[in-house]
Amino acid sequence: MSEKNESSSGGGSSVLDLFENYYHIPALIGLVAFMFWSRAQSYGNFIVDGEVYFRGNDPWYHYRETMYLLENWPWTMQYEVWSGFPYGRWTGHFGTLWDHFTALAIFAATPITGGGEDGAMFVMLFMSVIFGVAVAVPTYFLARRFVDRFAAVMAVVILALLPGTFFGYTLVGFNDHHAGEVFFQTLGVLAFLAAFAMAEREKPVWELVLDRDWAALKKPGGILGRCRVRSRALYVDVAARRDDGRVYRDLPRDQDHE
Repeated sequence: MSEKNESSSGGGSSVLDLFENYYHIPALIGLVAFMFWSRAQSYGNFIVDGEVYFRGNDPWYHYRETMYLLENWPWTMQYEVWSGFPYGRWTGHFGTLWDHFTALAIFAATPITGGGEDGAMFVMLFMSVIFGVAVAVPTYFLARRFVDRFAAVMAVVILALLPGTFFGYTLVGFNDHHAGEVFFQTLGVLAFLAAFAMAEREKPVWELVLDRDWAALKKPGGILGRCRVRSRALYVDVAARRDDGRVYRDLPRDQDHE
């Protein structure tokens, strides 16, 4: 009888331990699902008589760049003749890594959407939603570096319930690069913290550089450099396209035709 009681109490304890160790996983999945639902529930407002529409002006510029990428990948459209017609203008910060991600998502979703222009536009409706929801992942791990799991989950709860600019930029129908900027900026901060933690743990010193002891510097230096450079590069590439070493910006209106 005592053995049965010990077995049942041991089973209850194991279940409790399992919950304490992994409760954050279903909690995060639920929060991610809520974030997606709260941002995507109005998608029907952007489909009128079978036609897909976007909110604002910039999503249409990204649409032009993305459709060009689908036909000419990996080359982007640097000059847009339809803007400021008949002179046209430089595309500026359009044609960035954001449009490359969108083109890849359209290609991957072709079996579901059926492809074509309508399928591509349907994917574009949800790109900001997807990246906005994805911010929850680095947010959790970023908070986890300072607090326990419960507090880190609460950080994601705050993110999920946060109104304002971030919520507006990650709503369905707003196919713009702002959601990507927030995601990669958060990921970049997380990468910086991970890199600094690695440097603190490995404690590389300047004497190793003077002695050219590259083997000792390979692990801390390599991870530190890769985390810093790549995370920053992803953020910049989402925000501004670089061609031939320059960042193209809109020319003054009186110089567009020159």
